[in-house]
Amino acid sequence: MDRDLSRQQGFLKDSSHAEEILELRSLYLDYLRGEIDTIRSLLARKDLAEIREVGHRLKGSGGSYGLHHISELGETIQKLQDGAQWDDVETLFHRLEEMYEELAESL
Repeated sequence: MDRDLSRQQGFLKDSSHAEEILELRSLYLDYLRGEIDTIRSLLARKDLAEIREVGHRLKGSGGSYGLHHISELGETIQKLQDGAQWDDVETLFHRLEEMYEELAESL
């Protein structure tokens, strides 16, 4: 488990607003699942421009929820250059799926 996620779990346990925070995280998980589904569809169409747009959204939303590892991955996706190797794009996508699973397991 990465350090960011471990620190977040400690915050949730110590917070007097833990229930509300967990609810917000749950809502974010739903949003993230939708973005993952969107990227999967865009990968099938090889639509790099739209994949970068999703990366932009992840960069902002991850930071808003204190999920800096998702925000950083979103930024990496956003900065993909035209002509990027699709294997590299798919690797980033699989990393996003892994992050989603880790986050889901932590709640």
